[in-house]
Amino acid sequence: MVRTAWLSIEHIAVSSKQRKKVSPKKVEKHRKAFEEDRFVEPIDVVSCRTDEKERYRILGNGRHRYFGALEAGMPLIECKIHDSRHEDWDTHNHPSAPQGERVFFFF
Repeated sequence: MVRTAWLSIEHIAVSSKQRKKVSPKKVEKHRKAFEEDRFVEPIDVVSCRTDEKERYRILGNGRHRYFGALEAGMPLIECKIHDSRHEDWDTHNHPSAPQGERVFFFF
């Protein structure tokens, strides 16, 4: 099941692998789109519970929109939230991440 919601950008995690593959040109394109109030597709995320708080991890694409929203100063971003079969996901050893991959949350 997938639902759409506006989420606090602070509750979305970006993996180190996703951070390495960020194109400044794409981030700038999305920043401008957000600032000009143009339509930007929601990012795909999966729910992860940490310390009794609901957090989210970007699935595949979406990192450029996420960083564009950050640069535009947006407190919220529209997301498609995908169900997870894993209830024990945490910020350090994410089951869907490659071996040795770490996921970080920003607060």
